[in-house]
Amino acid sequence: MSGDRRARDAHRQGLVLGRWVSIVLVVAAVVPLSAIVVTQLLARPIGDDYTWLAASDDRGVAGFITWFLTGVTGRYSNGALMAVSLRVFGAHAAQVLPALLLGALVVGLALCAAQVLARVDAVALPARLKQGAALAIVFSTALAAVPSVYDGLVWFNAVAIFLASMAATAWLVAAYLWATARTRVRVVPLIVLGVLTIVTQGFAESTGIIVLAGAGVMFLIGLVTRRAVDVVASLTVGVLGAAGLIAVYLMPGTQSRLSIQDQIFPENSVNAVLAGAGDALRIQLTTLGSWRILPVLVIVVALHAFARDALRAHPVRAVVAGLGLAIVPSVLTCVTLYITVQSSPYRAMTLSYLLFDIGIALVAAGALTALAARIPLLVARPRGASVVARRAAAVVGLVVAASAVLLVVPLSSVVQATAERAGLVDARSAALRAQVAAHTEPVRVEPAPLLLASTEASEINYLPADQQIGWVLGGLADYFGFDPAQAELGTQQPAGYCLGLDRSAYPDGRDLAAYFGAVRCDALLTR
Repeated sequence: MSGDRRARDAHRQGLVLGRWVSIVLVVAAVVPLSAIVVTQLLARPIGDDYTWLAASDDRGVAGFITWFLTGVTGRYSNGALMAVSLRVFGAHAAQVLPALLLGALVVGLALCAAQVLARVDAVALPARLKQGAALAIVFSTALAAVPSVYDGLVWFNAVAIFLASMAATAWLVAAYLWATARTRVRVVPLIVLGVLTIVTQGFAESTGIIVLAGAGVMFLIGLVTRRAVDVVASLTVGVLGAAGLIAVYLMPGTQSRLSIQDQIFPENSVNAVLAGAGDALRIQLTTLGSWRILPVLVIVVALHAFARDALRAHPVRAVVAGLGLAIVPSVLTCVTLYITVQSSPYRAMTLSYLLFDIGIALVAAGALTALAARIPLLVARPRGASVVARRAAAVVGLVVAASAVLLVVPLSSVVQATAERAGLVDARSAALRAQVAAHTEPVRVEPAPLLLASTEASEINYLPADQQIGWVLGGLADYFGFDPAQAELGTQQPAGYCLGLDRSAYPDGRDLAAYFGAVRCDALLTR
């Protein structure tokens, strides 16, 4: 009896220990996520954003969407989201929309994870919502290691395309899992799935290609397993997804954009496809040899903490699914980008990085689970070994949780630079409004570039007027109401405004500090 009691006590202690490790892991994951949210709330309009603000003020929602689709690009969901958010929040949309979309992404990931766990365990969905939410929060640590946190998660212009497409894709996958949860085809879930497909395809072509690839895979799985509901749901996504991309392509705005790109970039060829695939693998493999592997370790521990039974039941499926998530989206994204713009912009790679980290973590977790099942000592689980294993796992979990907190370190330069620019932009905005109201000429305009090497966002810089990007100054002039020809630009940084080089943020070696004409605070002058 005493032996049985000791075994029960050990089991109970293991459960309590595991629960505390799980809680610590989630709390630790919230820390870098909170840093991203703080950065979003500190954001101010930059570059293209002023063009959108001016167009929103002049045209209203319907006029903005019409102008956007006929003269800018055919991304209909992107245009509608911009039009509505700018009309509702004005300049504060640069702060509000990124935070809302990040929240939508996390909730979508939680619904996806919960439904997968519910299917594997054959239980009702509500029983797995907590685990799904915990996994989604931990998955979000991967966002701290994307090529450019600012471009992918903060900059309004890019967020309305790429973060929006990520959130929409997460909800689309959740809708697919809901629509195929039963063996019979249900009309309402299918309609929701179709609507979300059309919405998702209107944000970014690179994401749209990934959606079509996923639909193709699920269609084949449905045929092999003879599951009619999967065949119908995947056909719905595939047909409507293709229609959405075709609609984007045929829009006058897309044709206008493509004609401009044809003048800038060389003719596409097979080399662009090969270069895109190579760039995808090179960038992602570089991730594994740097601090960016931290989110992968955190997610591996989280999968064992919150999805242990699912991993034990299907370790091989976890490995195969992980390989698909890690490789296919990255290659498709880079190939699409190289065909269109001959490069892989940071902002367009955000979804690929998120899926890469989750995928590699699934591979590692599935492989470790399969390996553990073949080790006699772990399979037999004698009482002493079981206690030691639990304690060792707890130590590993706590160490990895601490690693999640360390992700704030590379984020610190992004937060600092965004905060510094916020103060400068607020002062500039007040000064411009006062000068315009007083009909002052020339109008003094202080440059406010984001002094962070890892961003691709453009702004007027510490350069003479004839060396500025004309449309950036023009957007600023349209929004505040002054003549750009009468602008007098500052050529030197204000005191206390300093360039922050975040060299850890670009693993592919591009030194974007050159965008700002200087590399250190005391040299931030005209080049």
